[in-house]
Amino acid sequence: MQLLALASGIKRYQSLITRFSNTNVMIDQEFQKLYKGFYFTAPKKKEWYDTYFTMFEDFKCRKTSFEELLRTFADINRSCEASFISKMFSTFDQNQVIIDSKVLGFFGLGLKRDGTLDERVKHAVQLFDHLSKLMNELLESERGQKGIEQFDIVHPNCSISPIKKLDFLLYSGYYDGE
Repeated sequence: MQLLALASGIKRYQSLITRFSNTNVMIDQEFQKLYKGFYFTAPKKKEWYDTYFTMFEDFKCRKTSFEELLRTFADINRSCEASFISKMFSTFDQNQVIIDSKVLGFFGLGLKRDGTLDERVKHAVQLFDHLSKLMNELLESERGQKGIEQFDIVHPNCSISPIKKLDFLLYSGYYDGE
């Protein structure tokens, strides 16, 4: 069963969240290594990571929104990094969704790749809001509850949020082929 295979990812995620709360992410190389290993597939330039983790630390204790984070990063880097920013935002608040290709694909959604930077940012903000709504609807549905129940049976001591459990279920392909 694919849910058993999630154990190492769940453990890495929980370590990441625990470490995040107790460190300066801008300078903690171990946190950055753990975070990049968990979330990033393609390497980025050092300057990109420096900007990302500096902003990560700067916003860590502030009340913020996905839109504010995305616009701030876009202003600095001149790129729309919706997926990476959603991962940062989700680390701040584990009840937030992550814009990920597998999650988007499950709902038949995608990021806008053309247009101006401002158009891509606006689309990403709308997509994030729509994805949040869809994930919460799935969470409240019988299908979502069944998935959470199965997750909890396989991982009974896992103390992550229901939204994160859904992220793991979707990422694992749990709902594929239904």
